[in-house]
Amino acid sequence: MQGSYFKNLLEKLFQGEITYEQYLDLKDQVKDSTDEEISSGLQSLWDGYSLAEPMELATKFGVLSNIHQQIGVENTRNSRRTNWWRYAAVLAIPLLIISTYYAAFHQKTKYDFTVLTSEGEKSQLLLPDGTKVWLNSGSKITYANDFSEDNREVRLIGEAFFEVKKDAKHRFVVATEQVNVEVHGTEFNVSAYPDERDTKVSLLSGKISLIDPTNNKTMATMKPGYQVAVNKNLHRWLSYSCDVETEALWVKSVLRFENAAAGEVFTKLEHWYGIKIHIENPDTSIRYGFTLKSESIREMLDLINKITPINYKINGEEVFIRYK
Repeated sequence: MQGSYFKNLLEKLFQGEITYEQYLDLKDQVKDSTDEEISSGLQSLWDGYSLAEPMELATKFGVLSNIHQQIGVENTRNSRRTNWWRYAAVLAIPLLIISTYYAAFHQKTKYDFTVLTSEGEKSQLLLPDGTKVWLNSGSKITYANDFSEDNREVRLIGEAFFEVKKDAKHRFVVATEQVNVEVHGTEFNVSAYPDERDTKVSLLSGKISLIDPTNNKTMATMKPGYQVAVNKNLHRWLSYSCDVETEALWVKSVLRFENAAAGEVFTKLEHWYGIKIHIENPDTSIRYGFTLKSESIREMLDLINKITPINYKINGEEVFIRYK
């Protein structure tokens, strides 16, 4: 590992100025380095700042809990200090949260933690209140550093499945552009991708209320086994029964379609693989039923070809399809 280059990348990371190419370099260097090298680099950077006060314990716990959930490391008291830093350094870049630490050290102010997933990737995190969140491809979740029992609110762009820690006295809120979801303890899925017409909320267990963010009025109260779709253009919503477990199978790395319209299928496949699909001659009458687990893009397209004959071409991250 090149010591000075590593320290320079860390400096850019803490200041929020790191580029994507530099992020990849830093991630590779962290993976290939020893605990002692990482500790030395971070300590050198740490000593270069005049910190007004240490990081709040609650903030540190929240960050490290998220790190554990992301990389599957058990929280043990005997973990070495350098290992904590290794995990933090590896994870902090894709989560884009460590760039807020510097401001937090120098002044008492509110700031946000933001967790991102790239196209074709998924992640899991644990919120400070014990709520578990699975974040789907191309999604972002944001919550404040003062997230606590009195402020259990997150903002979501994209799709996430929530297993909310039960607390009858304090509501948990998922805020999206079209609808806010209020719960006290339950399991549900929210899909709020900017490029999709509908924001969809599916309830697996418990009870939730959907709130109109423009007037704070209740739009609907949901019961398990139902999905509500809020149309972004018409500002209307529709409630219907659905197989919520199937809707949430993506958290187990399974994507299943049952009599699904072609448009819905290809939209979900775009998020699943992190690609852009172009249909030359779309047919809205076509319905699909199949399951994906670890299939490649080409294997997926061959599967579709067996159901409805197609010609396809893969060009990098773009796929062109024409029905025969």
